[in-house]
Amino acid sequence: MRERKELDNLNMRIVELESDLSKQKSISEKRLSRVDAAEEEVSNLLTRIEQEVQSANIAKRHSTETARKLEETTELIETLTEKNKSQSLEVTRLRQETAQLRERLRKKATAVEELEVTLSNQNDQIASLQLDTRRTSNSRSGTPTPRKNRR
Repeated sequence: MRERKELDNLNMRIVELESDLSKQKSISEKRLSRVDAAEEEVSNLLTRIEQEVQSANIAKRHSTETARKLEETTELIETLTEKNKSQSLEVTRLRQETAQLRERLRKKATAVEELEVTLSNQNDQIASLQLDTRRTSNSRSGTPTPRKNRR
């Protein structure tokens, strides 16, 4: 009875760990998706910065209106550069979080494997105890032990 309760507790713990693993995997996938989106945005921003620099160089060769546009472009480049810096920091932070989550997932997977081994060992012990109980019961009742179980 006690082994059964321990087995049930272990089964419940495995279900909890599997649920935790699933949640952590989902969170990791969402975060990886955000990292990918941030990298794409950084790439787009860099492309946009390059385009703005080229536009600024062409505009510099033109009139006073072009000089004003150059100033606006420079401000946009500075704004985009600052945004790019902050997004690069966010990408780095998300990568670190992802690495930490992967490590936690690995540890939880190891714990689940260990619990599965423990559960398997306990199942083997329960089966052995059940067999011993049947033999003891059979020997008390006078019923012969089945031929293949005799030693």
